[in-house]
Amino acid sequence: MKSKFFCYELYKNLAVYSFNGKIRYSPCSFWSGDFIGESDNIDIDTVWNSKERANLINCVQDGSPLDGCKACYRLEQQNLNSRRLGSFHQYEDYLKDTSLDDSSPTGIDYTVGNLCNLKCVICNVDNSSSWISDHEKLNGYYNPPHDKKKQVELTDNPTLKNLRLIHFHGNGEPLMMPYHKKLLQKVKEAKGLSDVKVFYNTNGMFTVSSDVLDLWRECQLIELYFSIDDICERFEYQRTNGKWETLLKNIRWFKDNMPNNHLFYINVTYSMLNIYRLNDLIKWKLDSFDTNRLGDKVEIIFQKAVAECEITSLPQAIKNIILEKYIEYPELIDIIKGIPSGPISDTFIKYITKLDTIRGVSLCDIDKEWYDLIMENYPASASAQSR
Repeated sequence: MKSKFFCYELYKNLAVYSFNGKIRYSPCSFWSGDFIGESDNIDIDTVWNSKERANLINCVQDGSPLDGCKACYRLEQQNLNSRRLGSFHQYEDYLKDTSLDDSSPTGIDYTVGNLCNLKCVICNVDNSSSWISDHEKLNGYYNPPHDKKKQVELTDNPTLKNLRLIHFHGNGEPLMMPYHKKLLQKVKEAKGLSDVKVFYNTNGMFTVSSDVLDLWRECQLIELYFSIDDICERFEYQRTNGKWETLLKNIRWFKDNMPNNHLFYINVTYSMLNIYRLNDLIKWKLDSFDTNRLGDKVEIIFQKAVAECEITSLPQAIKNIILEKYIEYPELIDIIKGIPSGPISDTFIKYITKLDTIRGVSLCDIDKEWYDLIMENYPASASAQSR
């Protein structure tokens, strides 16, 4: 009998990060709790059999929630899909593998370093090398927290031979770097790729070489998750350094050139920057990117921004306006209803004002209607909070 907080990732997956010259580990890339292990060199076996990992499993078996799983719990409260819920599909429906006593991971989340060409407003210096200059201007300092350019490389054949799921996740742009290709080559040498499903989170600013396409062709399935939070100039503002026309061109390239064993997704991070315009993104998707060339549906995955751009609450007046605007979009209605009613975050206003000044841009110029609505309600909500 699985408990309410059961998650296959705790039993079958491991996320691997490089950090300050060391290797750190967690159950998955959505995990927000303490790392469950650290080593000088990659040591999957020790972490897999550690008391820290066993303690997490014991908590879930006892029916207790885990602090590190809060991101999934929040999504589920809003009737949105989560990594935890997705794990049931991956292991029960797709892999047909529900064993809970694997000797090594079936899945690996593999960070690719923080090298990135974009400096998205919702991001930070830990996850994008392009953020360094703006971080210094925002905070007056930059102490590199970790060396992610010295990348972890998995070489342990016993581990590679058990892998069925490989997820190249955030902390940089995977298609900029060779590490994803190197890992797939090593897995091919160890066991072949025919039973391996591979996930990529990409900002869509790069395509891939023919030899990568050849490796992908040998895999069971390739899933590309394009990080797209808005359209046109609003996309370029939020995904700073990104070009909307480049994204469209590259999506066309992937549609034309991907091997048949692929699916596309759009990964949307909703925040104070785009919560008023999500319907425009859905309209664009329906008109321009609703299926791949084989007719497979392109799904949208929503996740919540954290840190300065997080929607901690919205005045009820703004929520009412957005709810009326989204009346034909039930998936968006659930998101808005899940946002607490309350004042606009002072942290967000201060952050975006300072960052816009540093970058020489303005949210007001990019989306005056939304900016005016924010500012009309911001003083009133702030004063109401102080009473």
